[in-house]
Amino acid sequence: MQIMKLDLKDRTRLKIQHHEDLLVLKDVIKTGDVVGKNDFRSVQVEGARGKKPAYIKIRVERVEMEGTVLKLLGPIVEAPEYVTRGYHSFKLKEGDVIDIWKDWRKSEIMRLKEASRYRGLRVLICVMDEREADIALATEIGWKMLGSIRKKGGGKCYDSGEDADRQFIANVRKGIEEHAQEVKNIIIAGPGFKKDELYKILPEEIKKKCLVESCSVTGVTGINEVIKRGYLDKVITNLKISQETKLVEEFLEEIGKDSGMVVYGLEEVERAAEMMAVEKLLVSEKLMDDERVEGIMKKVEEGSGEIIIIHTSHEAGRMFEKLSGIAAFLRFRIE
Repeated sequence: MQIMKLDLKDRTRLKIQHHEDLLVLKDVIKTGDVVGKNDFRSVQVEGARGKKPAYIKIRVERVEMEGTVLKLLGPIVEAPEYVTRGYHSFKLKEGDVIDIWKDWRKSEIMRLKEASRYRGLRVLICVMDEREADIALATEIGWKMLGSIRKKGGGKCYDSGEDADRQFIANVRKGIEEHAQEVKNIIIAGPGFKKDELYKILPEEIKKKCLVESCSVTGVTGINEVIKRGYLDKVITNLKISQETKLVEEFLEEIGKDSGMVVYGLEEVERAAEMMAVEKLLVSEKLMDDERVEGIMKKVEEGSGEIIIIHTSHEAGRMFEKLSGIAAFLRFRIE
């Protein structure tokens, strides 16, 4: 998510960049909030109904996911004169820009900032079948083809033999290895079992980066299918889980060492925040709407501390929630 303008007293403007951003907005946008967007509205044009572009603001009454879009429904509160007043719905998707007017909670601002951190996405995508493979680089703004590899003599009615098959797999492996250092994640997809054969012969350090999935075809259509199926979102989610799990493990290690450099529980963390001793604050998503926790987060920000939301969609996050759901890494020991 790109935060184009953040104004807690007026308009906040956001650009939706990933499907995951829609899930964040589903939690952030509440009944009564005002949302504005360039959209289309049915109007009477020369005796016939037609759609005309207009900037429309609605007061939200309903928020719900419909497949891959986020639907907002509510009465129109501001629009050009040619727009008939009444109810209007926005169907938000990747690439849309929206404005929001609301009484922002600290936890909601944190969710926006968290979503905005996931930038610089670079994922290598390889789609392959028995005869061909295509390798592309996906970023936040799109993807570009890096190269295509064909099995020599390949064809539906032509058996090129085991040697050609082994050479084909080796060439695809070489193509991935050439770009593997440039990315943190690799998606290998395709119909059949060739993708699994490729994965088995990759070096261990590359395997750690790989996500193996299915798609029906190769080529440009196959790359687009990988993206539309949400595999990029899955990569981002896995990355977040890995980062959050590592932080929870570090927190538990510090407790085990009795180093005095971590505290947990509302009372202890609140005291540390008052003393400006918090370097990193870990907060379970389940506590994000708690007013007392919001006060702690404000203090941590005032002290230039970092705030990390720990989600409960994974085992480490659920364990952390049971251990009070709030903890802090300290700059210095406190008595």
